[in-house]
Amino acid sequence: LEESIAYLTQSAEIREQLAEDRAFTYRTRGQVQYLLRNCPGYDKETAFQNAINSYTKAIESDNQKSNYRLVRARLAYALWSISEASGPTAREPLIQALADLYETLRLDGVSENCKGAEADYEPCSFWYSPIYRNAVSGTLTKGRSEEHTSELQSLTNLVWRGGGGKGGGG
Repeated sequence: LEESIAYLTQSAEIREQLAEDRAFTYRTRGQVQYLLRNCPGYDKETAFQNAINSYTKAIESDNQKSNYRLVRARLAYALWSISEASGPTAREPLIQALADLYETLRLDGVSENCKGAEADYEPCSFWYSPIYRNAVSGTLTKGRSEEHTSELQSLTNLVWRGGGGKGGGG
């Protein structure tokens, strides 16, 4: 798998290719890095972070492919779920995941408001609820709840409005 990652990295660096092909190569590298999470000798958090980084490169290469954002959101949620970190910075993967979900909804042209996971759209109905719930509960259980909840709400509003999510703000 390590050799595959090296070849995919070399392939992504070839200048004479379409942005969507480069993005697909980074996406594929992210999938291989994700596979390493359960291999002996590999740290799960590092594997998830490397996969997230590859999906970030894919998004930078082709920012109109909503599926890359959806997968990155799922990976960020998985990283958060296994991390032992605490405090406000521990929520950063969840905030990024929310931003990715909102952008996925915007890119796909879904007009339903995702709040409360009432829409039928998969990123909304399946991933939004646990990510948002854990981002909020994390703020409430880590002390200084009013400050953290206010910070989360501000970030969520910024992501919702600035990220272009449809359906209004929070």
